Amino acid sequence: MVYRNNLVFLIEGAVYVNLHHINLDLLIAFIESALF
Repeated sequence: MVYRNNLVFLIEGAVYVNLHHINLDLLIAFIESALF
């Protein structure tokens, strides 16, 4: 359950990043915070 929720959050975050062209360092930090 928690893993699935994090995965959905990560996908939504990735879409947001792609739409807003946030730089790679922030994307990496976002992924790390979503997974850990």
